[in-house]
Amino acid sequence: MSCNNRINSGEEFNSVGTTVPTTPRAVRATQHLTELLRSGKKVSVSDMQKLQLDVIDVYGERLAPLMLKVVDKYEAELLEKDPARREIVKRMTQGLRGWNGETAMDSKSALIFSVWREQLGALMLKAYFTNEYERNSVMTSFFIDHFVGKQVKAWSEGKNIMSNFCAESFSSVKSLSCAHVVVQALLNAHALLVGELGSNEAQWKWGRHHILQYKHMPLSQTPLKIFFQREVPSPVFNGMR
Repeated sequence: MSCNNRINSGEEFNSVGTTVPTTPRAVRATQHLTELLRSGKKVSVSDMQKLQLDVIDVYGERLAPLMLKVVDKYEAELLEKDPARREIVKRMTQGLRGWNGETAMDSKSALIFSVWREQLGALMLKAYFTNEYERNSVMTSFFIDHFVGKQVKAWSEGKNIMSNFCAESFSSVKSLSCAHVVVQALLNAHALLVGELGSNEAQWKWGRHHILQYKHMPLSQTPLKIFFQREVPSPVFNGMR
């Protein structure tokens, strides 16, 4: 399964190619097809349609619990004297617990994860770049997903908490922990969503934030276009997916 990126055999175990990472869509497509093959039933056109329209984000499904673990481990210490912000963190994390990675239009959890992950990227690697445009280009690329996932996993285990990756500069690494960055990113995500969608969190939906639309057009440049092209627009994840 390549999905444009798998450059190695099926013998590897970490979803990493020889030149680039495997994208979440390749991992999810592999999961979907493996389940079909194990079921023993004949693969149908309907099965392929479900694969094309699948909305499970395996990256988010794996990363969200690790980010929550970091918050659970450190937020009391970081926000001990700020009950108002602790309440915000509590509500935001409650909206994400138990999420299965589904990015449906009416999903609040998908919205919270997406914006939180985006805000986390906005706070990382600042010490390594003098040009914010260049830093942002790196942090919004899917190539960085494996790196961020690896770092968050380490932080969730209490490792590498004081890291240059989270510092404003190399001289400030001792005063700004990666746990602080994860919690601050969540607070920043809340502020962004309140500003964009309002303070009524019951109205926060994935489809209200991700309004970019596209046409689903596989094989659109072939004679098979009439059978496969779909004109119904759908919301997209974001620039990294």
